[in-house]
Amino acid sequence: MCYFRVFKRLFDKNPEIDDRSEGCPEAVKIDLLRYMWSMPKRLASYLGFLQEMYPHVRFIEIKSSEDLKIVEQEMLMSQA
Repeated sequence: MCYFRVFKRLFDKNPEIDDRSEGCPEAVKIDLLRYMWSMPKRLASYLGFLQEMYPHVRFIEIKSSEDLKIVEQEMLMSQA
C-alpha cells in the first residue's frame, strides 16, 4: 500500500471515483496508517511460507506504477 496514494485521494478529489457514501466525509484514520506501516512485517513470514509451498509460482512485488505497467504488459504479451 502506498501512503502517497492515500493522501492523494484525500486531497485530490477525482470525480470518476464515486465510491464514497453520500454525506460521509473522506478521512484518513491513524489506524489505517498503522495497519499499512506494519503490513510488510506481518506478511513477511506468510509470504516466505507461500514461496516455500509453491516454488514453481512466480511472486511479483509491485512497488510503483511503472512496475505495474511492466507486469500488465507481460500479462498481455503472454496472452497473445
